[in-house]
Amino acid sequence: MINNKLTEYIEAILDIKIELIPLKKKSNLPLFLRTGYELYTCNIFNHTFLFAQVPINNDTKPAQFKKHLELLKQHTGLYTILVLRTINPFLRKKLIEYKISFIVPGTQMFLPLLMIDLREHFSMASKKPRKLSPTAQLMVLYNMLKGLEFPVTPVSLAKLFNRTKMTMSRVVDELENIGICRVEQSGKNRLVWLESQGRELWGKVNQFMRSPVKKKVYIRFLQESITTELPQAGISALSERTLLSSGVMPVYATGKEYYTVLKEQKRIKIVENSFEAQAQLEIWYYNPEIFGKQNVVDDLSLFLSLREDTDERVQIALSELLEKFKWSR
Repeated sequence: MINNKLTEYIEAILDIKIELIPLKKKSNLPLFLRTGYELYTCNIFNHTFLFAQVPINNDTKPAQFKKHLELLKQHTGLYTILVLRTINPFLRKKLIEYKISFIVPGTQMFLPLLMIDLREHFSMASKKPRKLSPTAQLMVLYNMLKGLEFPVTPVSLAKLFNRTKMTMSRVVDELENIGICRVEQSGKNRLVWLESQGRELWGKVNQFMRSPVKKKVYIRFLQESITTELPQAGISALSERTLLSSGVMPVYATGKEYYTVLKEQKRIKIVENSFEAQAQLEIWYYNPEIFGKQNVVDDLSLFLSLREDTDERVQIALSELLEKFKWSR
C-alpha cells in the first residue's frame, strides 16, 4: 500500500511519527478534485498539511497539477503536497520549476515551502544525525554493487575489506542498530544477513549514508598520465552518466592512501585556487576504484557526493541517474 510506504518514508526522513487521516470535508470541492485524488491530512511539527495522492494511471500535465493544488489550497486552506507513485525526468523537472511540493515514497521528497516553514525543526533534527561510518557504508555499497554471500561474519568481512575484526564487529553493530541487518550467534561466530536488497535496501539506508568525499583540492598535473589513472567524479562523472553538461573544470577522485602516494611521488601539485588549477581532486574516505567502471566512479557514491548540491539541474540529473540504476544484483 502506498499509504504505508508514504508514512514509512516521511517518518524515516523526518525522524517523527505521523498519521494520515482521510479528508472528511470534501463536499465543497469540485468533482474532479474529489474523484481525481485520494486526499489525506497529516500533522507534522504542529502544522497540518493536505496530501493529494495521484492514482496509478494518470496523465495529468504539470501545469494542471499546479492549478489543482492551488484550488485544493483555496478550498481547504491547507498547504498541499502531491504524492506520486512514480515520476519521470520531464515531470520532475517541471514540478521543480513550478516549485510544486511532491513526494515519491522511497525515492524523493521535494518540499521547498515546507523546508522554509519548518527550518527550525529541520535544524533541530540535523543536530543529531546518525550517519554510518565510512567502513559501514563501504560494506552496504559493496553488497548493492557487487553482492555479498550471506551469511557473512566479522572475520570474513575483515579479510574482504582489509580491516580488523574489531572494526567489522563495530560495523555490524552499526547496521544492526539502524535495523538493516540481522545477527545470529553461532558458537563464537556472529552470522550476519542484510535484511533487504536492491531498491528496498537503498530506501532504508540512504538517509544514513554520507558523502564519500572527505575533502576537495585543486591540482595541477606533474604527470599527464594521471588523467587516465584516476576515475572521473563530481559533475564530470554525472555528465558522463546523464544529459547534464560537463563542468568547466574536470573532477577526479581518489582514496586517502593513493592521494598520499601522488603527493610523495610528486605526480600532482596542490594549488590554492581554481584559476591556477587544471582539475579538482576529491579525496574519498574509501577507494573509489573499488566500485568504479569505465574510468568513472560508481553511481550510488556519485549520487551521495552530489545530493546536497542546490543546483536544480544537478538534482534532475541525479534523479535520472537513480532511475537508470539497475537495482537487482
